[in-house]
Amino acid sequence: GTGFVSRGDGDDSNDNTIAFGGFDFSFKFLIKDLYSHDLSKQIKTAKARKQELGEAVSKNCVYGYRLDKARKMVPDGDAATTIRDIYRMTLQGVTISEIMGQFREEKRLIPSAYKNHKKPVRDGWKEFEWSRSTIIQILQDRQYTGTYIARKSTCMEVGSNRQLKNDESKWIVLPEHHAAIISQKDFDL
Repeated sequence: GTGFVSRGDGDDSNDNTIAFGGFDFSFKFLIKDLYSHDLSKQIKTAKARKQELGEAVSKNCVYGYRLDKARKMVPDGDAATTIRDIYRMTLQGVTISEIMGQFREEKRLIPSAYKNHKKPVRDGWKEFEWSRSTIIQILQDRQYTGTYIARKSTCMEVGSNRQLKNDESKWIVLPEHHAAIISQKDFDL
């Protein structure tokens, strides 16, 4: 009982004078599908080229950085301070559980809450509950040393949000790309 209407092509599945579903309709659908895939490839190629040049291709940076007006990564105030504190405390022998507890007491926003700090907070959302995995991820992210890393994952198919992790050999890695929050020595330690 569902009909299909395409105003631009003048197709209407309820119009008995048109041989709907025939070769003409299938061919139009195929052409539009091929165009969509071709456009997707062109966008991916353009994004990849920008990444190779070290240009930001999304509106978000790794936690601790923000994009300035020229779309360059610069340290982001409180978040950069939190990154420095995580490394400093870890190097002093403070455990991850102790860091989580201290940040909860200090009411430091978790990265996702910090990113959305201008939006109202959802009821029951634990905006100060740092997780072990978040802190470990921060401690393992080379971008805090000023190294730009892109193409860690690839979209699995056109129109999908599902990502496939790329092998590290396929990543784009540009050392000394932006201001470091953490020294290479501290990161290595």
